[in-house]
Amino acid sequence: AGAYGESSPVIMITGYPSTSQQASGQAWHHMLGAHRYDLFVDMAEHLTVARAVLTPENCLEEFERVLAAVIYHQKPGLLAFPSDLGHKPITGSSPESVPLANPQSDPAALKQAVDHIVSMISGVSPTCIIPGFMVQRLGLRSLATELVDATNLPFATPYQDVTTLDETHPNCMGVWQGEFSNPAINEFIESCQYVLALAPERHFFNTGFNTITFEQERSINIYAHRVRVGRAIYDNIEMKDVLPLLIERLPRWGDLGAPNHVTPYTEASGGGDDPIDGGKPLYARLQQFLRPNDI
Repeated sequence: AGAYGESSPVIMITGYPSTSQQASGQAWHHMLGAHRYDLFVDMAEHLTVARAVLTPENCLEEFERVLAAVIYHQKPGLLAFPSDLGHKPITGSSPESVPLANPQSDPAALKQAVDHIVSMISGVSPTCIIPGFMVQRLGLRSLATELVDATNLPFATPYQDVTTLDETHPNCMGVWQGEFSNPAINEFIESCQYVLALAPERHFFNTGFNTITFEQERSINIYAHRVRVGRAIYDNIEMKDVLPLLIERLPRWGDLGAPNHVTPYTEASGGGDDPIDGGKPLYARLQQFLRPNDI
């Protein structure tokens, strides 16, 4: 469940009742007193993007199908092995092409989406980029950094998405978490006419406990497999195809006056006998201990 929520491509391998146990019709260990042999595969339905009970006949094809779905969605998949089949010889055939091909961008939809983005934000000032952790999951960190370098736009990361891009980059403002972030960051982003987001999740933590007031009409979000421009949705589009086109077509902005590497904890106040109240003395001193390349 945690891997599903964090979009981590995990393969869950689970044992499964043997074929003889299933043929007996009896309730066996770990079956919760029921006679359902597929119980745990069904339980995983909402926490995985693909599931398979492997047999000598289907194992080659089903393994590739589950793996392709896990890689495409960057979420968990489940492979179940009946306990008496692990050493059986494979009798099924392999798919014609391995690895299996995942969906590709629809060229017409891709062009429309990029045209819409370029027409909406070109020349708009101020604006900024909000990268989400799916950039890392999809292996697109270098492309997203190229987008920042090409456009010179500042960026800030929501709470869940920190370190998506290198936070020593000169265009990094810091963490954006609504009213719980540095006021200078929140004020700058709220002043933007439009914001270009790279798949951050709009949930309780990332919106600063629902204190982010940025309207959907003023945001563009490039998700892993679709694009939203304001309230317009473009399906069947891959982020990996959108970013190079934006790098090529978006203009380069000048200095937008964005805050730079700001933190509320740069200065430590008080004395050694003061109580640790509200966290600020602790965090201020912790900040002073950190050095470049610390983990």
